[in-house]
Amino acid sequence: MSQKLFELEGLVALVTGAGQGMGITANAVSLGTMNNFGDYAEYAKATAVGRTGTPEDVGAAVAYLASREASWMSGQVLPLNGGSITS
Repeated sequence: MSQKLFELEGLVALVTGAGQGMGITANAVSLGTMNNFGDYAEYAKATAVGRTGTPEDVGAAVAYLASREASWMSGQVLPLNGGSITS
């Protein structure tokens, strides 16, 4: 697990604990390689889905986390990486 992911998980846990009993949820997204800044065809080969992420992929995940359907989800870091293995 990378140091940054470890720190992100710690921050989410801290915020989740601070909001306990107040109906506050805290979640985060951890992004893999995105395609919004150039050609990342080589990186796309390393993902299970065969492509890099798009801003629309991130928007859909964040919209879910902000929705009523995710109201019972808290303290999670959602990996958005196309199924790639990250270290």
